Amino acid sequence: MLPPLKSLVAFEACARHQSISKAANELHVTQAAVSQHIKSLEQYLGFALFNREQRRLRLSAQGQKYYPTVHQSLLAIRNQTQALTHNTEPQQLTIKVNTSFAFCWLAPMLEDFYHQHPYINVRLHTDDWPQLEGSQPMLDVEIVNGPANSEGCGELVCKEYWVAVCSPSFRDKHAALIDGGQFEQLPGIYVRGYSEGWPEWLSMNGFSCTAPNRQYEVGSTMMGLELAAKGAGVMLCRSLNAIPLLAKGEVVAVSDKVMSATDCHYLTYNRHQAPPKVTLFTQWFKQKLLEKRPEEMFFRVLNASQTQHSEIRLNQP
Repeated sequence: MLPPLKSLVAFEACARHQSISKAANELHVTQAAVSQHIKSLEQYLGFALFNREQRRLRLSAQGQKYYPTVHQSLLAIRNQTQALTHNTEPQQLTIKVNTSFAFCWLAPMLEDFYHQHPYINVRLHTDDWPQLEGSQPMLDVEIVNGPANSEGCGELVCKEYWVAVCSPSFRDKHAALIDGGQFEQLPGIYVRGYSEGWPEWLSMNGFSCTAPNRQYEVGSTMMGLELAAKGAGVMLCRSLNAIPLLAKGEVVAVSDKVMSATDCHYLTYNRHQAPPKVTLFTQWFKQKLLEKRPEEMFFRVLNASQTQHSEIRLNQP
């Protein structure tokens, strides 16, 4: 059986405000009523939800575990109710995302979001570099490429890895150097702005050589991958960006060596005051990623890329 809904609502408000009086004001009931609901819920659960300290409420250890689930569940019910009762009013959802993620992942999925929520108009801002303060558009959601935003709610999109890639023809042409780990003699493609790269990847995977020559330097991963696919050089990129091209065979992995990325993609939004359109989008986005399983997909296409290219090389005269 589920706990009484009124008790859950009272608990969520008290936990959020850390105050019975503020919760009572928000719910338009008396403080005694709120206290009774909390007491009833604690009796139902069999443990205390709060530690009462000098007229201030603090969540107990069990309460800290329970609150996020209750908060998100009530928020989802509220937002879905609002969305269903106002589904004829057009709304604009503004999302900021870097070009590579938009091209490889978000754009191909947006048709599904439209079919589910046709009254929400999506406005995409694709920026690869931070803008000056004051020039930023008003954002509802941001998919951040880097560390989570400490001022918002940064939710990890998925675990990512660094992988070295090049075109199949480049791999064949420079097979001796690549197989011998002589990367310093290869032309390299570098993307500006990352805090880690070749030195860390080479060290992590036991190579004693130095990084490839800085033959090309570009401002976006998409540009770098385009150069790599055309055979311009070898490039180190993150797994989320590499998956589509690896799957299509436009690039191949230089080796099966990878390195966990410290900076990844994060979904950032104001979770505590998110309007229905934001909640609908973020729930949809997270569900789509769960279905696609990008981390598993990466290792699957990585292994397939290695196997297929090895078979092609063996069959060549």
